[in-house]
Amino acid sequence: MTAPAPQGSEPQPMPHPNDDPDFAAARQAKADYEAAVGQARKLTGVGALSLLRQAETLEAAHTTYAEAVQGAWDRVIERRKGRYEHLQAQLPMGPAVPSDATPADRAALMAAFQSQHDRATATDRDGRAKMLDQADRFGDEHARRAAFTAILDRGEMDTLQNRSDRYGGVLDQISEMRDLQNEGGHVARGFAHKTFRLEPAPAEVAQMPMLREAAETQMQSWRQHGYRV
Repeated sequence: MTAPAPQGSEPQPMPHPNDDPDFAAARQAKADYEAAVGQARKLTGVGALSLLRQAETLEAAHTTYAEAVQGAWDRVIERRKGRYEHLQAQLPMGPAVPSDATPADRAALMAAFQSQHDRATATDRDGRAKMLDQADRFGDEHARRAAFTAILDRGEMDTLQNRSDRYGGVLDQISEMRDLQNEGGHVARGFAHKTFRLEPAPAEVAQMPMLREAAETQMQSWRQHGYRV
């Protein structure tokens, strides 16, 4: 199981599936399940388990396996979500309002951003690029965030790519966010399909109703013949 991150720590990038503890947990769950299935069948083969007991053992093993894999997958999703939200919060988008701002300060900051955002959305692509350059040059954070927000909302990535000297890190963040939204990216998606796809329950499990009925019939026969069971 993945160790919980210390409270307040920064969510880390998702590792390669070969190095991801939750992918490893899912692989181990499958290995443990396959071992349990093999052991139950071996014991049945030498008469140490009845067919009914074998089916019950296999059903329990499959349930344990499925729960372990689902738990590992849930942790992967939660970590992706946490990382995405962390990256999203780092983007220079929207109004920069401190969490401890007074209501009056909050209103003023929101109004300042909205004014600049209206300006950014009213102009064209070139105008937004110029607005971003001017905001960077003069350190106008409201204008910068407004221009950046409008640019990103419209998918004008070339504007940022043409300014990779200033926005290279931001572009990397956006790329990582897209991967996180897309099941972790091409590589992670392929590994996940293989790692988290559940094996079906063993065929013996489907025979349990019949085996239980047969066992009950046998018990009733023994009782009728005076055997204490």
